[in-house]
Amino acid sequence: MSARVVSGIAVFAFAIVTAKVGLDAGAPLRFLLLETLLGLTFLVAGKLAWRRRPDVRTGPALTLCAALWFLGSYGPSGIAGLSMIGFSFERYYDVVLAYLVLTFPDRRLNQLSRLVLAALAANMILRSLARLLIYDPPAFDPVGCSECAPNPFAVLSPDAALLESVEAVTGILIVTAYLVVVGLVILRWRGAAAPSRRILRPVLLAGGAAAWAAAYQNANLVSGLIFDRPLVAFEELWIEIEAWLLFGARALIPLGFLAGVFLLRAAHGPAARLAVEFGTDRDRPEHIESALRQALADPSIEVRHWDAEQDRWTDAQGRQVSPPEETDVRAVLLLERHGTPVAAVVHDAVLLEDPGLLASVGAVLRLSIDNDRLSAQVRRQLEEVHASRARILAAADEERRGIERDLHDGAQHRLLGISMSLQDVRSQAASIGAPEVLLDRLELVAVELREAMREMRELARGIHPAVLTNEGLEPAVRTLARRCTVPVELGIDLNGRLPAPVETAAYYVVAEGLTNVARHSHATRSRVQLGLENGSLVVEVSDDGSGGASPVNGSGLRGLSDRVAALDGVLTVTSRRSGGTCLRAEIPRP
Repeated sequence: MSARVVSGIAVFAFAIVTAKVGLDAGAPLRFLLLETLLGLTFLVAGKLAWRRRPDVRTGPALTLCAALWFLGSYGPSGIAGLSMIGFSFERYYDVVLAYLVLTFPDRRLNQLSRLVLAALAANMILRSLARLLIYDPPAFDPVGCSECAPNPFAVLSPDAALLESVEAVTGILIVTAYLVVVGLVILRWRGAAAPSRRILRPVLLAGGAAAWAAAYQNANLVSGLIFDRPLVAFEELWIEIEAWLLFGARALIPLGFLAGVFLLRAAHGPAARLAVEFGTDRDRPEHIESALRQALADPSIEVRHWDAEQDRWTDAQGRQVSPPEETDVRAVLLLERHGTPVAAVVHDAVLLEDPGLLASVGAVLRLSIDNDRLSAQVRRQLEEVHASRARILAAADEERRGIERDLHDGAQHRLLGISMSLQDVRSQAASIGAPEVLLDRLELVAVELREAMREMRELARGIHPAVLTNEGLEPAVRTLARRCTVPVELGIDLNGRLPAPVETAAYYVVAEGLTNVARHSHATRSRVQLGLENGSLVVEVSDDGSGGASPVNGSGLRGLSDRVAALDGVLTVTSRRSGGTCLRAEIPRP
């Protein structure tokens, strides 16, 4: 079994035995029930806290408080030995509670806190040893306590003056220590950040009340020893009210710590909110800083990013800043990847009181930064692919124009020259009376040559239309419409020339669209529209044909989509069976 279960069973058994001893000793039933109930409240709160947050020492400490609570209950039992142990070591739970109040949830003790707790524990132990080794009830009060059980541990001679002196001196020091604890609680509350205050509120309120009650009870003891009267003289009714108030101050302790543990568990809410906030599409550096400030309620938070390329730290605006440094009031949460700094969060040092929250926030922030880094890499790769595709298309278009010029200026001119020479030969042959067979043969060769020239012109226009380069998109589209075998209605509103890449892409969209209309759509008419909308050229080619066109199955449409996408444009195909087809391209105008 785990330590949590074993300790719980042991303390519960101890509580049952203590209640039985008190019942046999004739303790008032109401007092016995309340005493046992409060001790079990410590135990239950400790077990719940231990289970809820096993990484925090609150659970084990509250379990120890329950055991010490029942140990002190043996004081009035009248059993030899046990009665003296209970009397000598009563109220040690207050020391443990003071330690918990000053350290909850994971805070290290500062020098003053360590000194106060050490002084408190030392004086408690000194007083306990004096009681255990000097005090003997029958010897100190032979008349009133003649039948009391003797102290088997009293190895020193019963010296009432010495015992009272030790009790008075240690009592004064114990009261002073508890008052300092109350002051430290107030200082801790005033110095806590808003997230820490929400967690610490029930703990510090309950702990402060308990420390004040402990100081008051010990002050009453000292006042009785020195002045032979209580610190404040109450009437009988107020004495009972005083007892209930002191009892209630103790009862708040387990409930306050349990509430603190549950709030500590819920303190991961800011980390969850950060995860949602960092998932939005806001400006990352500035948004990260503002989201952290809001989630941690620390307006002084600064996020500094490590620029590995420039070997420097930068702020959210990309400006160079000094390296993050810790001070008495500022702390640094450093985020690293493979030993290399990635970012640093400079925050108020009071947030160190909840390292679990900082660890959760750091994990979320590290994940967000890694996601940003990966997203930036993907964006750079996409930009490189986009630029590469644009360069390939530009090079292909330039090559097309070069081939078209070569065909027009080279082979086509040579064929034209051959055709003219052939006409001269035929004319000369006819003038000298050449046979008709030869003349017919020369005419047939001339016809074939003209047909070859026509096909070459068609080929040159298909590679890259000269009219597009020389006259612009509108004349080129009108030429395509005239050549289409299906009637084409034109709607063009361009207001002048556009950049060459945009005109080229739009031309091929119209060319591919009209080619599909003529070859596959079985349409009776089609419509081509070109216009500018919101800074983009919009091209639409529609028909009333059979539909069914798919950009997936057609290599021409896939090529068009790539060409349009290379210019940051979008190509969409809407085609329903028997409902016609609409080819639409939106191409941004640089």
